[in-house]
Amino acid sequence: MDGTGQGRLAIVQRGTGIAALVAAGSMFVALVFNFAIIQPIMDVIGADGFAWGFGILFWLDLLASIVVVVGLILGWRLARPVWAQGLVPAALGLVVHWGWWKLNKAVDLWGFNRYAADGSGIDPELLRLGVLATGVSIAVSVAAIALLTYGGVRILRSPLPTPEPEPTEG
Repeated sequence: MDGTGQGRLAIVQRGTGIAALVAAGSMFVALVFNFAIIQPIMDVIGADGFAWGFGILFWLDLLASIVVVVGLILGWRLARPVWAQGLVPAALGLVVHWGWWKLNKAVDLWGFNRYAADGSGIDPELLRLGVLATGVSIAVSVAAIALLTYGGVRILRSPLPTPEPEPTEG
């Protein structure tokens, strides 16, 4: 790899590491924001404020995730096979986060659809199921945040691969 390739790889490494940390940060803020949905805060910012906040966090997370994936691909093309430490945890963090998001949206994992809203009050089984679903979602989110944070920091601290010397004819 020549000096230009090294410079490009350094840019890709910085961008990928920073994007992984931004994705982890937006996931963390969204997790905290979920717990802020209480009446006093709702009175201050309203439902529209929460909707805007979650929308901004979603798009920030999505864009940062795309930058991480593009960085992983570019880094692999510039210096195969592993060009920085922390790539696997960062990629795994994205897989856990977006895989859980898609699975949770596409499949009724907890069987909530079997409970009809008939206005008869809260079924205790539904309440237990809600607590379980929330706990698992928080655990998955914390795991994804930890993986992305660890991977992002490792990517940023990773030394660039040393260029191989050009073969000399002689």
